[in-house]
Amino acid sequence: MNFVKFTHIFYNHITKGYYVPELRFEPIAGRWIIFSTNRNNRPTDFLTSSLKFNDGICPFCAGNEAKTPPELYSLRHNNSAPDTPGWEARVVPNKFPAVKKYNYRKFSEPNFYDKMNALGTHEVIIETPCHNKKMCSYTLNELNNVLQIYKKRFCVLKNNHDIKYILLFKNEGPLAGASLSHPHTQLIALPLIPNRVEDELNCALNYYNRHKSCVYCDMLNEEINIGERVVYENQKFVSFCPYASRFPYEIWILPKKHGHYFKNISIDETGALSDMLIRILKKLFFALKNPQYNLIIRSAPVNLDNKAQYGQIGSYIHWHIEI
Repeated sequence: MNFVKFTHIFYNHITKGYYVPELRFEPIAGRWIIFSTNRNNRPTDFLTSSLKFNDGICPFCAGNEAKTPPELYSLRHNNSAPDTPGWEARVVPNKFPAVKKYNYRKFSEPNFYDKMNALGTHEVIIETPCHNKKMCSYTLNELNNVLQIYKKRFCVLKNNHDIKYILLFKNEGPLAGASLSHPHTQLIALPLIPNRVEDELNCALNYYNRHKSCVYCDMLNEEINIGERVVYENQKFVSFCPYASRFPYEIWILPKKHGHYFKNISIDETGALSDMLIRILKKLFFALKNPQYNLIIRSAPVNLDNKAQYGQIGSYIHWHIEI
């Protein structure tokens, strides 16, 4: 059974009864697909009123902690109790997860179509108690705290050996996929390596085998030397528009120091990354009048079963952020 091929797609539809997210194997494409049946039940600030919370209260705002699942982690003032006001940032399980925790992998009976329980973790990082605050208006300390939480959750989930890939992403605006306007980031820990990630791994490995160097490091040096596409540079990071961008105003942020895991980011680097993100997002905010965007942290897979397949992955994968 090929568990390597995977695509990060949510197939949503309305069902009744018990909700079990599944991984279904698509034989033509040769990949596993997340089939998440109750994602359409999510609340939204952006669609019709029938899809909003009945009381119109944001579940992520301070004072509404009872409207979320019990918190997994939080930064708090004056030793306030969990799931009460007095927090700077909170991490809670996603109430409408694409994947769920299981003690085992349950497969269907052998037939033409294969499926299994969608093992994994889906968390929400509530970045601030302020409902309308944009990430570009955070203080350096506020954003540094959020980045430290990203790192902490990455480290916790990496210890689960069923997890193979950890995806951190922020959707800003309804067209970017956000269902609530309150500032938040999502974290999905998956039992498989996403198809897009595997393609990038193979390309980076092929480049390394030919040139004996990291393609990301070489690209970074090239962009610095040319200078035409560099958006901002500080002591630890460089941001630039990719040479062959897939989207208008696409920006990549790469650490100058080579490293394959986001979890290894240092305190000095989180401070520099906070500076970088605030400046970049402000530029986008004012140039494009508050645009909608996706922010994705791309890091190396974890707990690889077949390490020989990917060789010395630390030599050719370079964690980075794509906006």
